[in-house]
Amino acid sequence: MAAAGDKTRLLLVWPAVAGAQLHGFLPLGLGYLAANLPGDCESRLWDGVLNRRPNAEVAAEVERFQPHAVGLSVRHFNLPGAREAIAAIRQRFPSLPILAGGPTVSGLGARLFETLDVDYGFVGEGEWSLPQFLGLLRRGELADATKRSVPGLVFRDAAGAPAANAPRWEPLDALKPCDYDFIRLDAYLAAGYRCGLHRRARRIAPSHTTRGCPFPCEYCSARLISGTRVRTRPVESVIAEIRHLHERLGIDGFNLIDDNFTFRQDYAKVLCRAILGMGLKGVSFCAPNGIKVEYLDRELLELMKQAGWQALFIAPESGSERTLERMRKKVHLPTVREKLALIREAGLKVFGFFILGYPGETADDFRQTIAFACRNAFDWATFTCFQPLPGTPVCERLIAEGEIAAGPEGVDYYQVTYAPRGFTVREIRRWRLWALLRFYTSSPWRLAAALASYSPLRILRLLLKVR
Repeated sequence: MAAAGDKTRLLLVWPAVAGAQLHGFLPLGLGYLAANLPGDCESRLWDGVLNRRPNAEVAAEVERFQPHAVGLSVRHFNLPGAREAIAAIRQRFPSLPILAGGPTVSGLGARLFETLDVDYGFVGEGEWSLPQFLGLLRRGELADATKRSVPGLVFRDAAGAPAANAPRWEPLDALKPCDYDFIRLDAYLAAGYRCGLHRRARRIAPSHTTRGCPFPCEYCSARLISGTRVRTRPVESVIAEIRHLHERLGIDGFNLIDDNFTFRQDYAKVLCRAILGMGLKGVSFCAPNGIKVEYLDRELLELMKQAGWQALFIAPESGSERTLERMRKKVHLPTVREKLALIREAGLKVFGFFILGYPGETADDFRQTIAFACRNAFDWATFTCFQPLPGTPVCERLIAEGEIAAGPEGVDYYQVTYAPRGFTVREIRRWRLWALLRFYTSSPWRLAAALASYSPLRILRLLLKVR
């Protein structure tokens, strides 16, 4: 516990990942946490990915900083690294409170303690609950009753049984923007961070404009992380952040990593007009998590094109109506075809997301998905393998049916770890490789688009990972 008058010191940890490439992820969530902590808290980041240090070395940083608690951001791909870091801290500092948050924790809920040797977890958005928890920690008031007052807190009750409070989804008006200095965005850019489709941008940064997802897709954890109500940041706040990143850090490519950027069409249009009003030159925008085509119209597409969008990511996920029904994916394939034509008319390119190997799929479902991708106006496509994410309805059903184990062991969408009944993992690998080869050899312009967007070395790495 902190002494009176001292600041509460919190060490935030982004675990190292074996073989991690810096072009895809950075600890954005920890940047939001740091920005939204109260003034009586001092935070520091240990970044195993950027520093390329073994996770065991986090214990030395604990020794230097002497924090009152350590918090790890746990995603499915860094779960093994998180375990290594936790073990190193436990060995040298057995009484130090260890906290965990992130998508994996939101999916596990009260089952967190079966997977990670931590003291507390946070489901949902930690910006609202972590400050309250740290206040209780600082005052030495972490009793059973007070723990139950912290939204989204995962803890052990007075009897030692695991418990998880319901999260709280706050309006985004009071949310402070990410602290990009804290997560060392400039160093990530120097090390090769790059994400999204930006033809000319050299310095790219991610941000949020909305949070929340109302759609019931059974394979997706977005609702567990940010709730079912789509909330928007004030346009003025987003514009101020864009201006800050552009003028101070030279950012010329912006990734809006919302789950539903176009869900509130009026908001998206107002934001695009505000971006146009900034008069920025040579700046591009992208929404790499995908958008719902049903919420696109000609006016919005034209505004996005004018504001700096060059391509849109959309996620039909399957060309099989049967599979879409099993996914509870609210997609009407004829509507997708119609919207693709509108996107083309606006002068935008299209990247399609598809899943192969969903539970219950057959070879005919695979053929329909590959055919849908090849026959429609997609410039790029990716065929990722189905991964059962903790807490999602399909994952819970597979656990209940004994088809998969309850404990997650990390996720890599380019490697096949699950095969639906009737298939082997090796067969799913072959289907995925065939889908990629069939799509990109189906027309010269697709092959040209791939070569123009990705280096031959990166393409080779992706193909080698399809195994």
